[in-house]
Amino acid sequence: MLYAESYKPKLFKSLRLKLHGWEELMKEKQRILRDGLLYSISTYISTIVNFFTSIVTKNLLGPTLAGTFNFFMLIRSYTEFGELGIRYSINREIPLNKGMSDFKKVQDIKNTSYTATLLFSGIINSIVLLVAIIFRNQLSRMMYMGLMLVAVISFVSNIINYYFALVRADRNFVFLCKYNILYALLAVVFKISLVYWLGIYGLLIGIIILHVVMIFYFVKRTKHNLKLEINPKILKSLLKLGLPLLMLGFISLSILGIDKYIITIFLDFTELGHYSIATMVHSFVIVFPGLLSSTLFPSFLQKIGRDGTHLKARSHVIKPNIIIAYIYAIIIIFVALLMPIFVKYVMPKFTQGILAAQILVIGTFFMGIKNISGQVLVGLNKIGRLIIFGAIVLVLAFLLDMVFIKLGMGIIGIALASAISFFVYSFILMFDALRLMEFDFFSRMKHILSLYVPLILILAVMLMCNRILSLFGFEGIGLFLFQVFILAIASVPILYVLNKKTSVVRMTYDLLIKYKHKNRWF
Repeated sequence: MLYAESYKPKLFKSLRLKLHGWEELMKEKQRILRDGLLYSISTYISTIVNFFTSIVTKNLLGPTLAGTFNFFMLIRSYTEFGELGIRYSINREIPLNKGMSDFKKVQDIKNTSYTATLLFSGIINSIVLLVAIIFRNQLSRMMYMGLMLVAVISFVSNIINYYFALVRADRNFVFLCKYNILYALLAVVFKISLVYWLGIYGLLIGIIILHVVMIFYFVKRTKHNLKLEINPKILKSLLKLGLPLLMLGFISLSILGIDKYIITIFLDFTELGHYSIATMVHSFVIVFPGLLSSTLFPSFLQKIGRDGTHLKARSHVIKPNIIIAYIYAIIIIFVALLMPIFVKYVMPKFTQGILAAQILVIGTFFMGIKNISGQVLVGLNKIGRLIIFGAIVLVLAFLLDMVFIKLGMGIIGIALASAISFFVYSFILMFDALRLMEFDFFSRMKHILSLYVPLILILAVMLMCNRILSLFGFEGIGLFLFQVFILAIASVPILYVLNKKTSVVRMTYDLLIKYKHKNRWF
């Protein structure tokens, strides 16, 4: 009896602890869902605003200066690697040490990473300034001034990128949502007003002012109390983790940027300006699969950690791939159809880049569907394989660019070379990811080829219908409206098959109905 009485408090305490743990788990899931939803919405809003800003600035600059600006931004994208992968490292190290409640080490990581970012970035961009000064007489005034301003932009951008990574590591996604929208809105003010006043120099100065303002916003609102000090042991561990990811990022950027370098070297800035329409639209449409794969990646890792094996996480790879491929195919074709009418009425100076833009947008489909496979390889610590695959595709892209340039295909050939390279890259990554998930050869091929089916079918239908409509003299807005109508009809069986395979359409509908009943005011 005495034993029973003494056991009751322990039993009730154990039940309370389990109940508390369950409540904390539910709160964590709700927080993740809220953060993911808010971050996705803010990213889409900022992407749309930035897209509008890009349209206005390109129209104000014209093709030649727009191409020159793209070249400067390409240089900037590489000089931003001057922080040697520090920001990639803190995304892992800060949450990991917080989980172990080692808050002193967390602060040491923040101080060391902050100081190292300022130091390394300062050295790299000082070299850029020095090169510009040494070769000043060999450079045009625009190129000299541009390089000087790009060095400053790169330095302040690295500080922005560091703070962004720091806040993300702290999982303060509500703040990042505010930052995304504020950054996009201020970009409209600074970029458009200054490019109208000072041309391309105004656009570069506007970026500097924008980033300085956002740095002050980060410092004032986040209050991290960072100090200028370096712990050599921590710095070594950060570089050991960050350098391979930096190399991977460098190769990935090169795959996306080699087309612009080839155009700059073998064609001219005007052609690069026409091609900038393609890169602008590519940046816009790639957001959707990137957000979806980023949202699923933590769940994939949690599944591996919980079950002790990656084999039980197969469902986190197969179904998301199918969802992205089927929906993305419809989005890509719609954007490709919209390009001629959009450029003709909104950006008439860039009409020579329409076909190249359509080709590159279709190629973007393959970059979109490979995202999850790439993250599977990162999650399974196969970064070395990603670097090798990326290097192979980079060489292929260069060779194709050179062949098509020699054939006189211009920016259309460059876009085609990029699309082929994207296809090869996505195929290799998906094939290897499925191999690591222990699918047999035929299962791998069947799954990969099934992802291409929606795009091929819709593309074939649209090409055939375009041929027929052109015989009847349809053009302009009338042609576009008929194309959209045909695309809508062609999308119905695609969505039907998607729902049959994944139930995603039904689940989305049920979720919306449930939310509507729960929130009557909505």
